Amino acid sequence: RERLGAELSAGPRLTMVRNPYTRLLTCFLEKIAGNRPFKKFILYDLGLDHDEPISFETFVDVVCREDSRDMDAHWAPQAFLTQARDLRYDLIGAVERIDEDMAAMLEIAGLPPPEIVGHLPDRTPTATEVPDPSPPEI
Repeated sequence: RERLGAELSAGPRLTMVRNPYTRLLTCFLEKIAGNRPFKKFILYDLGLDHDEPISFETFVDVVCREDSRDMDAHWAPQAFLTQARDLRYDLIGAVERIDEDMAAMLEIAGLPPPEIVGHLPDRTPTATEVPDPSPPEI
């Protein structure tokens, strides 16, 4: 444990987080509402029937009852995943501000900015692109 602490304090401590709401909604849309092949395994692990439609509200209720240590990393609280209560970060950046925060992280780390060849489209929607989750069933 001492060795890990020493290694972790050797350089700047940086992490990126995402808006918890859009993170959870995107997870639901991609993994549950998207009818991916692994949907039934996720629902089984959550104690839900994979043959029944599941609302976003139900998904949130079930996921939030889980112990953080047992949660899938896709929806586990980021404070738990980053150990934010135990570790002191030099910068906690936000995915929603990735350009500015990544530049700040590179500066803190003493690294030059990368050469930008072209912009790659985002894999997951941003907060402004996420559909309204208010319908009871998706």
